[in-house]
Amino acid sequence: MKIRSIKNIAMEFAKESTGSKFSYIVFFFVIILLYFSLIISIMAVQEEKKVLSDFFIATTHLSLFIFAIFSMSVGISSDIETKRIYMILSRPIKRYEYLIARAIGVYFSSFLLLVLITLLCVIIFVIKGYFIDFVYLRTLFLIFIKIINITSFTLLFVSITSSAFTSIAISVMMWFVANFVSELKFALSKSDSFLAYTKYFLYIFPDFSLTSTLWGNLYLIIYSFFIIILASYFFNKMEI
Repeated sequence: MKIRSIKNIAMEFAKESTGSKFSYIVFFFVIILLYFSLIISIMAVQEEKKVLSDFFIATTHLSLFIFAIFSMSVGISSDIETKRIYMILSRPIKRYEYLIARAIGVYFSSFLLLVLITLLCVIIFVIKGYFIDFVYLRTLFLIFIKIINITSFTLLFVSITSSAFTSIAISVMMWFVANFVSELKFALSKSDSFLAYTKYFLYIFPDFSLTSTLWGNLYLIIYSFFIIILASYFFNKMEI
Protein backbone atom coordinates (compact mmCIF):
# COMPACT_ATOMS: atom_id res chain seq x y z
CA MET A 1 0.00 0.00 0.00
CA LYS A 2 1.41 3.38 -1.04
CA ILE A 3 0.68 5.49 2.04
CA ARG A 4 2.17 8.65 0.59
CA SER A 5 0.19 8.38 -2.64
CA ILE A 6 -3.01 7.72 -0.72
CA LYS A 7 -2.37 10.75 1.50
CA ASN A 8 -1.70 13.04 -1.47
CA ILE A 9 -4.77 11.89 -3.37
CA ALA A 10 -6.91 12.07 -0.23
CA MET A 11 -5.88 15.69 0.28
CA GLU A 12 -6.75 16.42 -3.35
CA PHE A 13 -10.18 14.89 -2.82
CA ALA A 14 -10.65 16.85 0.41
CA LYS A 15 -9.73 20.09 -1.33
CA GLU A 16 -12.08 19.21 -4.15
CA SER A 17 -14.96 18.52 -1.74
CA THR A 18 -14.49 21.64 0.37
CA GLY A 19 -14.13 23.84 -2.70
CA SER A 20 -17.13 22.49 -4.58
CA LYS A 21 -20.28 24.48 -5.23
CA PHE A 22 -22.22 22.00 -3.13
CA SER A 23 -20.07 22.74 -0.08
CA TYR A 24 -20.98 26.42 -0.42
CA ILE A 25 -24.65 25.49 -0.65
CA VAL A 26 -24.34 23.43 2.53
CA PHE A 27 -22.58 26.29 4.28
CA PHE A 28 -25.32 28.70 3.21
CA PHE A 29 -27.86 26.18 4.52
CA VAL A 30 -26.00 26.14 7.85
CA ILE A 31 -26.06 29.93 8.09
CA ILE A 32 -29.82 29.98 7.47
CA LEU A 33 -30.43 27.33 10.14
CA LEU A 34 -28.25 29.13 12.67
CA TYR A 35 -30.16 32.33 11.98
CA PHE A 36 -33.44 30.54 12.63
CA SER A 37 -31.99 29.12 15.83
CA LEU A 38 -31.44 32.65 17.10
CA ILE A 39 -35.04 33.57 16.33
CA ILE A 40 -36.39 30.45 18.03
CA SER A 41 -34.17 30.93 21.09
CA ILE A 42 -35.69 34.37 21.67
CA MET A 43 -39.02 32.67 22.35
CA ALA A 44 -37.45 30.38 24.96
CA VAL A 45 -36.01 32.82 27.46
CA GLN A 46 -35.72 30.36 30.34
CA GLU A 47 -34.26 27.57 28.20
CA GLU A 48 -32.37 29.65 25.67
CA LYS A 49 -29.06 27.83 26.02
CA LYS A 50 -30.69 24.41 25.75
CA VAL A 51 -32.69 25.45 22.69
CA LEU A 52 -29.59 26.87 21.02
CA SER A 53 -27.55 23.80 21.90
CA ASP A 54 -30.16 21.37 20.58
CA PHE A 55 -30.62 23.36 17.40
CA PHE A 56 -26.87 23.62 16.83
CA ILE A 57 -26.47 19.87 17.31
CA ALA A 58 -29.29 19.14 14.87
CA THR A 59 -27.86 21.58 12.33
CA THR A 60 -24.40 20.06 12.60
CA HIS A 61 -25.75 16.53 12.32
CA LEU A 62 -27.91 17.20 9.28
CA SER A 63 -25.33 19.32 7.47
CA LEU A 64 -22.52 16.81 7.90
CA PHE A 65 -24.76 13.95 6.82
CA ILE A 66 -25.86 15.69 3.62
CA PHE A 67 -22.36 16.89 2.81
CA ALA A 68 -20.65 13.55 3.47
CA ILE A 69 -22.92 11.21 1.53
CA PHE A 70 -23.20 13.64 -1.38
CA SER A 71 -19.44 14.18 -1.58
CA MET A 72 -18.73 10.46 -1.43
CA SER A 73 -21.33 9.28 -3.92
CA VAL A 74 -21.04 12.09 -6.46
CA GLY A 75 -17.25 12.14 -6.23
CA ILE A 76 -16.82 8.48 -7.15
CA SER A 77 -19.63 8.29 -9.71
CA SER A 78 -18.34 11.46 -11.37
CA ASP A 79 -14.83 10.02 -11.58
CA ILE A 80 -16.25 6.94 -13.29
CA GLU A 81 -18.58 8.77 -15.68
CA THR A 82 -15.97 11.33 -16.77
CA LYS A 83 -13.26 8.63 -17.03
CA ARG A 84 -11.15 10.70 -14.65
CA ILE A 85 -10.57 7.55 -12.65
CA TYR A 86 -8.30 6.23 -15.42
CA MET A 87 -6.00 9.18 -14.92
CA ILE A 88 -5.99 8.65 -11.15
CA LEU A 89 -5.32 4.92 -11.40
CA SER A 90 -2.46 5.53 -13.84
CA ARG A 91 -0.30 7.22 -11.16
CA PRO A 92 -0.10 4.18 -10.47
CA ILE A 93 -2.49 3.45 -7.65
CA LYS A 94 -4.64 0.41 -7.04
CA ARG A 95 -8.40 0.51 -6.94
CA TYR A 96 -8.67 -0.17 -3.22
CA GLU A 97 -6.12 2.57 -2.56
CA TYR A 98 -8.27 4.94 -4.58
CA LEU A 99 -11.29 4.06 -2.41
CA ILE A 100 -9.30 4.54 0.79
CA ALA A 101 -8.07 7.92 -0.46
CA ARG A 102 -11.60 8.93 -1.41
CA ALA A 103 -12.90 7.88 2.02
CA ILE A 104 -10.14 9.72 3.89
CA GLY A 105 -10.73 12.80 1.76
CA VAL A 106 -14.43 12.86 2.61
CA TYR A 107 -13.77 12.16 6.29
CA PHE A 108 -11.26 15.00 6.45
CA SER A 109 -13.43 17.51 4.59
CA SER A 110 -16.38 16.54 6.82
CA PHE A 111 -14.20 17.15 9.85
CA LEU A 112 -13.27 20.59 8.52
CA LEU A 113 -16.95 21.37 8.06
CA LEU A 114 -17.60 20.17 11.60
CA VAL A 115 -14.91 22.51 12.93
CA LEU A 116 -16.27 25.44 10.93
CA ILE A 117 -19.86 24.92 12.11
CA THR A 118 -18.65 24.49 15.69
CA LEU A 119 -16.71 27.76 15.52
CA LEU A 120 -19.82 29.57 14.32
CA CYS A 121 -21.83 28.04 17.15
CA VAL A 122 -19.17 28.98 19.69
CA ILE A 123 -19.26 32.59 18.48
CA ILE A 124 -23.03 32.69 18.90
CA PHE A 125 -22.77 31.10 22.34
CA VAL A 126 -20.18 33.66 23.45
CA ILE A 127 -22.24 36.56 22.12
CA LYS A 128 -25.19 35.23 24.08
CA GLY A 129 -23.03 34.89 27.19
CA TYR A 130 -22.90 31.09 27.24
CA PHE A 131 -20.08 28.58 27.02
CA ILE A 132 -19.87 25.16 25.39
CA ASP A 133 -19.65 22.30 27.88
CA PHE A 134 -18.11 18.84 27.66
CA VAL A 135 -21.45 17.19 26.86
CA TYR A 136 -21.81 19.34 23.75
CA LEU A 137 -18.31 18.49 22.51
CA ARG A 138 -18.87 14.81 23.25
CA THR A 139 -22.07 14.89 21.21
CA LEU A 140 -20.17 16.39 18.28
CA PHE A 141 -17.63 13.57 18.51
CA LEU A 142 -20.39 10.96 18.45
CA ILE A 143 -21.95 12.65 15.43
CA PHE A 144 -18.65 12.42 13.59
CA ILE A 145 -18.39 8.70 14.38
CA LYS A 146 -21.84 8.22 12.85
CA ILE A 147 -20.82 10.23 9.80
CA ILE A 148 -17.77 8.00 9.30
CA ASN A 149 -19.96 4.92 9.50
CA ILE A 150 -22.74 6.03 7.17
CA THR A 151 -20.25 7.46 4.68
CA SER A 152 -18.54 4.07 4.57
CA PHE A 153 -21.88 2.58 3.59
CA THR A 154 -22.25 5.22 0.88
CA LEU A 155 -18.84 4.14 -0.37
CA LEU A 156 -20.06 0.55 -0.48
CA PHE A 157 -23.28 1.36 -2.31
CA VAL A 158 -21.62 3.53 -4.94
CA SER A 159 -18.97 0.82 -5.42
CA ILE A 160 -21.73 -1.66 -6.19
CA THR A 161 -24.06 0.51 -8.27
CA SER A 162 -21.76 3.33 -9.52
CA SER A 163 -24.89 5.49 -9.29
CA ALA A 164 -24.82 8.61 -7.13
CA PHE A 165 -28.61 8.80 -6.84
CA THR A 166 -29.00 5.15 -5.83
CA SER A 167 -26.20 5.25 -3.27
CA ILE A 168 -27.57 8.45 -1.72
CA ALA A 169 -31.09 7.03 -1.54
CA ILE A 170 -29.93 3.79 0.10
CA SER A 171 -27.66 5.70 2.48
CA VAL A 172 -30.58 7.84 3.64
CA MET A 173 -32.62 4.70 4.33
CA MET A 174 -29.67 3.16 6.17
CA TRP A 175 -29.35 6.33 8.22
CA PHE A 176 -32.94 6.14 9.42
CA VAL A 177 -32.74 2.44 10.22
CA ALA A 178 -29.42 2.82 12.06
CA ASN A 179 -30.92 5.50 14.29
CA PHE A 180 -33.88 3.31 15.25
CA VAL A 181 -32.43 -0.21 15.29
CA SER A 182 -33.08 -0.71 19.01
CA GLU A 183 -36.68 0.49 18.74
CA LEU A 184 -37.32 -1.69 15.68
CA LYS A 185 -35.90 -4.76 17.42
CA PHE A 186 -38.10 -4.14 20.43
CA ALA A 187 -41.21 -3.63 18.29
CA LEU A 188 -40.58 -6.77 16.25
CA SER A 189 -39.89 -8.86 19.36
CA LYS A 190 -43.42 -8.05 20.56
CA SER A 191 -44.94 -9.40 17.38
CA ASP A 192 -46.62 -12.82 17.48
CA SER A 193 -46.24 -13.42 13.76
CA PHE A 194 -43.26 -14.41 11.65
CA LEU A 195 -42.20 -10.75 11.74
CA ALA A 196 -40.69 -11.43 15.16
CA TYR A 197 -37.96 -13.42 13.44
CA THR A 198 -37.11 -10.58 11.07
CA LYS A 199 -35.56 -8.69 13.98
CA TYR A 200 -32.41 -10.76 13.44
CA PHE A 201 -32.10 -9.16 10.02
CA LEU A 202 -31.53 -5.84 11.79
CA TYR A 203 -28.23 -7.09 13.22
CA ILE A 204 -26.57 -6.41 9.87
CA PHE A 205 -27.35 -2.71 10.32
CA PRO A 206 -25.18 -0.44 12.47
CA ASP A 207 -26.81 0.59 15.73
CA PHE A 208 -26.22 4.29 16.40
CA SER A 209 -27.71 4.03 19.87
CA LEU A 210 -24.48 2.27 20.91
CA THR A 211 -22.47 5.49 20.58
CA SER A 212 -23.25 6.21 24.22
CA THR A 213 -20.50 3.77 25.22
CA LEU A 214 -16.81 3.47 24.35
CA TRP A 215 -17.27 -0.07 23.06
CA GLY A 216 -20.17 1.10 20.94
CA ASN A 217 -17.96 3.68 19.23
CA LEU A 218 -15.22 1.12 18.68
CA TYR A 219 -17.83 -1.20 17.21
CA LEU A 220 -18.93 1.46 14.70
CA ILE A 221 -15.34 2.26 13.73
CA ILE A 222 -14.49 -1.42 13.21
CA TYR A 223 -17.79 -1.86 11.36
CA SER A 224 -16.81 1.01 9.04
CA PHE A 225 -13.41 -0.58 8.44
CA PHE A 226 -14.97 -3.85 7.29
CA ILE A 227 -17.48 -2.01 5.12
CA ILE A 228 -14.58 -0.29 3.34
CA ILE A 229 -12.95 -3.69 2.78
CA LEU A 230 -16.22 -4.98 1.33
CA ALA A 231 -16.51 -1.88 -0.86
CA SER A 232 -12.98 -2.50 -2.15
CA TYR A 233 -13.94 -6.03 -3.13
CA PHE A 234 -16.95 -4.89 -5.17
CA PHE A 235 -15.05 -1.96 -6.67
CA ASN A 236 -12.33 -4.32 -7.90
CA LYS A 237 -15.04 -6.39 -9.60
CA MET A 238 -16.68 -3.37 -11.20
CA GLU A 239 -16.25 -2.82 -14.92
CA ILE A 240 -15.13 0.76 -15.37
